[in-house]
Amino acid sequence: MTGRLRAAAGRAVADEGRTGAQAAREWGLSWPVVHAAFLDHAVAVLPEEPEPVRVLGIDEVRRGKPRFAVNAESGVLKRRVRKDDPEYGLRWRLLRNREDLTTEKFTDMWNRLTDLGQAGDEILSAWIAKEELRTLLALARIGASRHQISHHLWTFYRWCADTDIAELHPLARTIQDWWPQIEAFILTGITNAASEGING
Repeated sequence: MTGRLRAAAGRAVADEGRTGAQAAREWGLSWPVVHAAFLDHAVAVLPEEPEPVRVLGIDEVRRGKPRFAVNAESGVLKRRVRKDDPEYGLRWRLLRNREDLTTEKFTDMWNRLTDLGQAGDEILSAWIAKEELRTLLALARIGASRHQISHHLWTFYRWCADTDIAELHPLARTIQDWWPQIEAFILTGITNAASEGING
């Protein structure tokens, strides 16, 4: 096996989002060889000594029926949206990215949620937090400077801290806990998301 072939197999996993099995089939190699090539590719761009692991994540599968509870401060019932709720018709727009919404659809979504009062304001705040996090992670595609990264990270943290939505506070803490790994992805563009998606 040539060095060029080995490097191409490593790039296929690191830069092109393919799994080790896919790259192995394409290049006619074994999975262990492709995995080793990926490691060689990653080692060249990652720090020599990574941060020690402080928290281990566990993939979770939801089982059983959802449980709902009333927020003690606001008195708002926390539950899934139902078909007869006003915000039900906006659920697909809320899942879309800002750049994929036309100005007309975005304005309509914004106004309809604002008209709902506190519930709509909370939904909008959560949606904006999602968009701020997307903006931060998208810096991996443009080779952003550390100054740009710090600016967008601060914007995301500030938005989460300034809201009264309890769920956004642990989200910000999770990003903070995993920031060294997230920053490594933004700076290098290397991720194992494709293989994790298949494993999940």
